[in-house]
Amino acid sequence: MRRSQVAATCGVILLMNWPCVSVLRSQLQLYTIEDLGTLNGAPLTPRGINASGHVAGTADGVEGARLAFLIDGRPAHDLGSLGSSSRSEAYAVNDQDVVVGFSLGGGSTFRAFKWTATTGMTELATLEDGPSLAFAINESGQITGYAGATEYHAFRYTEGAGITNLGTLGGFASFGYGINASGQVTGCSWTGSGELHAFVSSGSDPMQDLSTLGGSQSCGVAINRAGVVAGWSYLGGDNFQRAFSYTPGGSPQDLGTLGGPDSAATALNDDGTVVGWSTNASGERRAFVFTGAEGMRDLNDRIDPSLGWTLTGAYGINASGQIVGVGMLGGGVRAFRLTPPPPAQEQPRDTTPPTIRFVTAWPSVLWPPQHQMVPVRVRVMVKDTTDPAPACRVTSVVSSEPDTGTSKQDRPNDIVVRGDLTLRLRAEIGPRSRERRYTIQVTCADAAGNQATTRTTVRVVKNPWEMWRH
Repeated sequence: MRRSQVAATCGVILLMNWPCVSVLRSQLQLYTIEDLGTLNGAPLTPRGINASGHVAGTADGVEGARLAFLIDGRPAHDLGSLGSSSRSEAYAVNDQDVVVGFSLGGGSTFRAFKWTATTGMTELATLEDGPSLAFAINESGQITGYAGATEYHAFRYTEGAGITNLGTLGGFASFGYGINASGQVTGCSWTGSGELHAFVSSGSDPMQDLSTLGGSQSCGVAINRAGVVAGWSYLGGDNFQRAFSYTPGGSPQDLGTLGGPDSAATALNDDGTVVGWSTNASGERRAFVFTGAEGMRDLNDRIDPSLGWTLTGAYGINASGQIVGVGMLGGGVRAFRLTPPPPAQEQPRDTTPPTIRFVTAWPSVLWPPQHQMVPVRVRVMVKDTTDPAPACRVTSVVSSEPDTGTSKQDRPNDIVVRGDLTLRLRAEIGPRSRERRYTIQVTCADAAGNQATTRTTVRVVKNPWEMWRH
């Protein structure tokens, strides 16, 4: 898996190797940040992170010593080296905790390695028995990097099938830096015209030249499942370097900067989120995160400033958005892992209808029955578990008897609904009836659309002493 990273932070420098975690509570805080500690006192440079948040990278020791490390629930631990050297570097870790990188082997030659907890560090096959370096691994164990004795060429390594030379774009060398789930490789290659261009290779077809942002050099460093590539390119004139992304069928897109002249992408995940570094308006390097929705954002604006961190570079991101990189804390260089907040829990859908506790019409009895239209108002008391003010309205009115007028002009509408809970009813009774009843249906709905229905009655009476009869 190509590099990914996470974050959680502490307010003090750790004197031990074990990471310190401080969960940030501020509403403005989008990430927690974690100090990843050291390896025997040596500062760490994290390069890859897998779905479990395990981190691989390199610890910089004294007198040129560099040691590959892995953080896998334990503090950073040394993965060793090939032969008796004290030089190894790790660049990627997949979800099976297989780590790849390179180490000084026999004859002081760099050789690509694969490390597992079972086998330890083992040397990969190479091209022309020359040096080799590995930079990325996918979930099926395919690895990319570059190797060769007379010329470096990008390669894809598959267990059982061995190493495949991916060729070049017509020039003398190529370099593989990223590989996705389907085995597509990205990197950069010299062209026949002497320029360095980013490429994508599926292995069976010739390398695809991704061109540049106008300058003479570009390089792809990561590729996701959809074939989107992230990397860097010079602009026209080769004075400034920019982070770019490439979508299949398109052309490289400049991702911009944080206000300064330069930027570079170092990793992306399957969601298309890109991380890297950029200069700001003051010319200082800062870690960034880029999304299609928000563009490029300074990661320093996404952590609690009171913790004292200055994040200078982001080097990996995993599927859940964890980011790893380096920054300054307490005057020293420290490795960090950023972790985004968990996604908001989707609230269960409200399926409970409102409760209508009381409904009545006023007036509820009409007298005398002299064919007049009488204003009536419906009053409702309703409660709901989530909606403080469910909406109620009259949805139907039914009369117990037909109109009794002798002509069409004498029979205008006996029922006129004027508003949600207001209407006009005709005070009229048939010659053979004792009373007339209007049955009013009221429906109340909450914000989720749940409804409850009830009814109330308005009576038209012939004699005044019947007004209090129910």
